[in-house]
Amino acid sequence: MPSVRKSKCDLPITRNLIAEWKVLGSTPGERPLKKLHQEWLRNTILSGAPVTPFTWIKSFCKETTRWYRIDGQHSIPTLDELVDDELQIVIDNGGIITETVYDCDTLEDVIILYNQMNPRKSARSAVDLHVAIRGHTPLHDLPVEPTQWATKGINFLFQKIEKVPNLPTGDEATHILKREEPQKFAKWFATDEKDGGLAHGIHVFPRLKNQGIIGAMFRTWREDSDKTKTFWTAVSNGGSGEEGSPTHTLYQLLDDEYNTKENKKKRSPKDLYLLCIKAWNYYKSGKDIKELRLGKKERKVKKDGKSKNGKKGRNND
Repeated sequence: MPSVRKSKCDLPITRNLIAEWKVLGSTPGERPLKKLHQEWLRNTILSGAPVTPFTWIKSFCKETTRWYRIDGQHSIPTLDELVDDELQIVIDNGGIITETVYDCDTLEDVIILYNQMNPRKSARSAVDLHVAIRGHTPLHDLPVEPTQWATKGINFLFQKIEKVPNLPTGDEATHILKREEPQKFAKWFATDEKDGGLAHGIHVFPRLKNQGIIGAMFRTWREDSDKTKTFWTAVSNGGSGEEGSPTHTLYQLLDDEYNTKENKKKRSPKDLYLLCIKAWNYYKSGKDIKELRLGKKERKVKKDGKSKNGKKGRNND
């Protein structure tokens, strides 16, 4: 069993109990403490109205032999900061602690339990969930934004282009980073250029932040990781070579797309994906291309390389 509930009981609020919980470790990927929520909580419990029980949940992890706080992140420090007279007001108005204790086999089980107890409806953002899920992967210490974008691009390629079945979706999409190939790509994508990655290029050329474009990056990376680094670094830096080089032409297209006015229709992520792959194929063949555009057949190409009318279409490979 990944997690087993060992006990649940109501306890009186005491300084010793607060101190015991205050020193518990936080779950990897726990959302940041929100001061505004603490202020709201403090004002609510000191208002004189009846106080509902505080829900505190903790788990012991057999893998790390440590205790982790699953719930109680805001109420524990809020109660700890109250002076004795204020704390007595909370107690007099019915304040108690509902303590629940779990056992978990691994740290990943602790993270899963945390996610179950703190769903999106409890105000956890998409970033909170992304950080929590990737917390038990080698990517946990990398910048959050690029690993989140990498996740979007990977899932775009798998779902929209390759039609891979049974993929994690929605709030669980980040679980794709537990697979070896996506994990290696995300690490490259989120690592600085000086260390062999692309993160700096994404920072200086934010036009690349599109799931279709990053899906194309993942596709090219799977084909040739070394050539991919050169290709996309050149695109992010404005293109290499003279006008007409695939990297320069793609840079210009993406820059124009980024600056398109609101009243002009932008390209879909799939069209951007196909245009990037077209530029990549010209780059691999050593040919120049002065303009990137898609014909009707190219937009209709399915996974099997055939157009919707059943005839063989151009597949940009």
